[in-house]
Amino acid sequence: MLLNVGFVIDHFFYIVLLTFTVIILKFIISALSGRLLKMPIRSSILVGLGLAQVGEFAFILSNVGVSNGLLNAEYYQYFLAISILTMSISPFIIKSGNEISLWVQSFLLPSNISDRYMGMKDYLSKKKIDHFEDHLIIIGYGLNGRNVAKAAKAASIPYVILELNADTVKNEKLKGENILFGDAVHAPVLEHLNIHKARVAVIAVSDPVATKQIVVNIRNTSKNIHLIVRTRFIQDTELLFSLGANEVIPEEFETSIEIFTRVLTSYLVPRQEIEAFIQEIREDNYEMLRLLPGSTTRKNLSLAIPDIEIAAISVQNETFEIVNKKIADSGIRKKFGITIIAIKRKTQLITSIGPEEYIYLNDTIYLLGKPEDIYRFSKKLK
Repeated sequence: MLLNVGFVIDHFFYIVLLTFTVIILKFIISALSGRLLKMPIRSSILVGLGLAQVGEFAFILSNVGVSNGLLNAEYYQYFLAISILTMSISPFIIKSGNEISLWVQSFLLPSNISDRYMGMKDYLSKKKIDHFEDHLIIIGYGLNGRNVAKAAKAASIPYVILELNADTVKNEKLKGENILFGDAVHAPVLEHLNIHKARVAVIAVSDPVATKQIVVNIRNTSKNIHLIVRTRFIQDTELLFSLGANEVIPEEFETSIEIFTRVLTSYLVPRQEIEAFIQEIREDNYEMLRLLPGSTTRKNLSLAIPDIEIAAISVQNETFEIVNKKIADSGIRKKFGITIIAIKRKTQLITSIGPEEYIYLNDTIYLLGKPEDIYRFSKKLK
């Protein structure tokens, strides 16, 4: 409402020129501030892009400047036009921030400069990564990366971790972890990790754009390495496969598989059948989980669900005929068609159940039988 549209039309060329000048200058200042704070260069670029616009607080300051005679009407209109234009462009800059940051890095940091920037050469020679063969490379040391490292250590698999968070690297190195600071979007960093002699690489970073670039970098360096990629969203799966990933683990579907595994376990499906079922889902690239309800899959995934269940029920009805009686005298199996397989009495768990065992008030009894029979029996105990 403060902007004079006619002024913008009359001075459009100068306004556009000044707008891009402001964006570039603010980007450079903000990005350099990030580097002075020892942020990774890619993060510094993203900070610069996020702060490149003139913020809305500038309207208040400019209004005060006009009131105190510091800005005349012409400069005020220039100020308003540039501010509004930078704010309008800002969402598109931020949305494309990851792509822009990768382009800026590739433009500003050729291989020899990238090596020096990352400070990798001398450090890696001290760590003797060149002596690694048949090793595992873990890129990203979040929860997934930590768990992979723990499993590798337990299995005596040689591994090296690449992490972008300097504080994490510092803390983990003090604990004796084989972890290095570096950004895997730089291909030379991967080469220093002796990646052409590694057997497996695991990418476990949360940045989808960086993940895709890392996959490309690894495939350009090594065609033989087995590449496992974690992704948050299923829509990234096909692209990551096309870029060269051997296996893609989408968190959305793996969480569903874990939940369904527990459901099948509760239905007493044999463990071998559950594992075969899950293997078929993964081999079919999660096709069963992708399809809409009612659709059919390309494979015949079927399980034999037994019509029995195991339930734990607390004995709370002291008037029920089985309380304070031997199991042999209660007639539970004959009347209800169920079998008592264990009894928990206070802190004691009785698993060897014989016909002479008693059932008392407040016992928790574990039953095996058909769901409808267990339900009918449980109604009597309340």
